[in-house]
Amino acid sequence: MSTSEEILKALNWRYATKAYDPSKKLSIEQLQTIKDLMRLSPSSSGLQAWKFVHIGHNLELRKELRAAGYNQQQFEQASDIMVFAAYENLSAEHIEKIVKNAALVQGKTEAEIEPFRQYLQGVLKMHADPEIAKVNLSRQVYIALGLALTTAALLGVDATPMEGFDKAKFDQILGLDKQGLHSYVVLALGFRSPDDTYQLQKKVRFPESELFIEK
Repeated sequence: MSTSEEILKALNWRYATKAYDPSKKLSIEQLQTIKDLMRLSPSSSGLQAWKFVHIGHNLELRKELRAAGYNQQQFEQASDIMVFAAYENLSAEHIEKIVKNAALVQGKTEAEIEPFRQYLQGVLKMHADPEIAKVNLSRQVYIALGLALTTAALLGVDATPMEGFDKAKFDQILGLDKQGLHSYVVLALGFRSPDDTYQLQKKVRFPESELFIEK
């Protein structure tokens, strides 16, 4: 089977899992690979103005999140939970953190990457309006979510993207509000229960001819 066939097979296999087998856990390698791909996700101007909260096997915390997540069973059944959060505002401190990290990783002096700093300072000015900043930064987490979903499928790990939860309560429970962060989407990870009948349904998508406009 070619690489492209393997990818298509994995993406046809995946679905938004409704019921997980709580006895099955991700391996250390599977979890680390998903984390690595999330870390490598592209972001606008390389801002990385996000945090990913990984919730492992803290059962008490899981119960709290389930209550704030409209009692959806995935919060307790899934092997792991990822909460995708973004900063509500872009700060000068965050810009400097990016610049210093870039100099360190690339083995350059800050003077050598001064044009990059100036560029980012321009980006900071574009985000001076809090509403613009909130909208732009919140969109970025969905790029990481897409990569995480694809990676999970390729690893044979089930996943459920979830926006149905009380975000303000999540922020409070996880202490995100104290860090200037806001949660936007959750990803449950694990292995489907044999009782989840949704896995038996055919994937419904429009045909290529309906979706692509060729010019």
